[in-house]
Parts: sequence; structure tokens; C-alpha cells
Amino acid sequence: MNFPRALAFAVVLYVVGAMLLLSTGYRINTEPSLFSYSVLWVLMIPAIFVFAKWYFHPVSPTAKAGFLLGLTTLVVGFLLDTCVVLLLGSDMTLTSFYTIIYADWKFILFAVEILLLTTYAGYEFDSTYTAVQ
Repeated sequence: MNFPRALAFAVVLYVVGAMLLLSTGYRINTEPSLFSYSVLWVLMIPAIFVFAKWYFHPVSPTAKAGFLLGLTTLVVGFLLDTCVVLLLGSDMTLTSFYTIIYADWKFILFAVEILLLTTYAGYEFDSTYTAVQ
């Protein structure tokens, strides 16, 4: 696993996801709507595949590597969420933020989507799109 590339992958996906949520009316002190998550679920599919192709260019793609990339993405997203709430969410505590966001079924489905798509990208790119070196 190439950790600097995985970190860049996670940060870029976090920024893309945050922009999508903010563009659909999400605010940090409220629960994202089903519409916001629906937009996020659909538009993150091509984003994950495009950035996964970038990530797997110099890294050997396997399903295991894709799964580890997904786990790394979720951990980095959690850490970035924590930083954003601490810096911008002055009227909100971390506990209430975690309760609102991470206990929601829509977020859990999104986390599963990230894991499945990155795992599939590692599996698919293993034999299909990556040049033999």
C-alpha cells in the first residue's frame, strides 16, 4: 500500500463529498437529508473509480489493496470530520456530531459503498485496465 497516495485519495474524495453535500443544502449542525445522500451515493461512484484508477496506477491492484484503500479512506474521513467540527462547529460538540452523522443509516450505507467500490476497483483493475510492468 502506498500510504501517501492513499492519503491523497482519501482527502480528494472527502473534499468532493463535502462539496456535493454542501451543494445540496447540508449544514454542519444538521443531519444530511435523503436527497443529499442520494446525490452523494450516485456521484461518488464515478469519482471513486476515477481516483482509484489514479491510485492503482503505480500500485499493484488487488481486492485486498482496494479494501485497505477503502478502510484508509474511512479513517481519514473520520479524522477530517473531527477537525472540521472542532474548527467550524463551535455550537456543536463532537459527541452530538458523531451521533447525528455516524449513527445514521444513510452514512453507514455510504461507508459500505466506499468499501465495496474500492474493493471492486482493486479487483477489476487487477486484470483489466492496468498495464503489465
